[in-house]
Amino acid sequence: MMSSNGSIVGATSAVRTTAIPDSGRKVYYRSYLIHGEIPGLCYVIYGRNGLGQLAELGTVRNFRAAMEWVDRHRCEMRRLMPVPDARPPYPHAGVLPAAA
Repeated sequence: MMSSNGSIVGATSAVRTTAIPDSGRKVYYRSYLIHGEIPGLCYVIYGRNGLGQLAELGTVRNFRAAMEWVDRHRCEMRRLMPVPDARPPYPHAGVLPAAA
């Protein structure tokens, strides 16, 4: 399991996929799954990694902290998403120099 003090951004690229246990409390929050493995002691946050697989992204000690983790992760990922620029990278993109 990833420590809660680990990088939130790095969590999105996690490739470790695990089966979610049948026992424990499961709550879907903002398209993430918060699973209470040991309610009151350990909550695991699952989400989609960069490959689209369900992966364990982080762990926290209580349900409120899990919801706050999800909110921070969503905010940070939204901030890091590049906005496409409609202009070409330079004015003469695609124009090749004349051969000598």
